[in-house]
Amino acid sequence: MELIFLNVCSELLLLYCKHHHLINIRFRDDSMRYSKFGRYFLCTPMWKSDRMLVEIAVAATILFAFLATRMKQCSVRINFLFIIIVSSSLYLHSLRLGVNLSNLPVLFYKRIFDGTDQRYYLLSFYVICVLATLIFCIIVNHLSHSSTVHRKFFHFTVSLICITGIQYDFEFIWLSAWLTLCIFVIIE
Repeated sequence: MELIFLNVCSELLLLYCKHHHLINIRFRDDSMRYSKFGRYFLCTPMWKSDRMLVEIAVAATILFAFLATRMKQCSVRINFLFIIIVSSSLYLHSLRLGVNLSNLPVLFYKRIFDGTDQRYYLLSFYVICVLATLIFCIIVNHLSHSSTVHRKFFHFTVSLICITGIQYDFEFIWLSAWLTLCIFVIIE
């Protein structure tokens, strides 16, 4: 992992990281983590931490899928295996980032809600799409029949989410797509 240690004020470090494309310009000071070395600052690119998270998630998903198929019908063991793999993955991710395990929820929260208006508008749009999908599911369930035409609505909402994500926040939609794929593989 490439780390840059600088003994400067945080504003100069932020400008340095932006100039050398080490962090996305949309992110603020909260995307940088302070090291244990006092006045030294640690700058890790956001896309690199996302890539590490995806690598760990994909490896954990493959491991879970392989081991769960070996266990067959024992749901208690499969649930226990799931808890162990998720806990181990979170611990491994915290080790690779060099942060305490208890700080991961805050890190994930700041990754999702980065403080920019663009991200809040994008997340609001995603919530509207999810609510529209839920309302559509309720309506279709009351009609008591579903057709291929009804499935086109789901394709439409997924397309809306993907197109807006690619256009406005590619790194976030890339991370979300990989993690969603891992979740779908585990559910199946």
